[in-house]
Amino acid sequence: MTPEVVADFQASKRYGMERVREISEAASVKLDLPAKALEKYLTENIDFDLDEENLEGLRLYYEKAAAAGLIPRNRAVEFVGLPAPSTARRGA
Repeated sequence: MTPEVVADFQASKRYGMERVREISEAASVKLDLPAKALEKYLTENIDFDLDEENLEGLRLYYEKAAAAGLIPRNRAVEFVGLPAPSTARRGA
């Protein structure tokens, strides 16, 4: 992944986090849910970082989805511009 792409993703995350209230209010109209509850959900229930703990969760998601037949096979987490690891870390 190029530094420019990384910077774009970081800017996008920052933009969204700075506008959580606006996003929640717009979503509340579409979803017919309270804006405050949506804002709380977005700020307290979702971790927008892509650290090792979250990557491990994504790997586990692929593993469980494959085991349940929801996807054809367990696969490695891949990123645009980066080669995929040779095998998935769990049950490849």
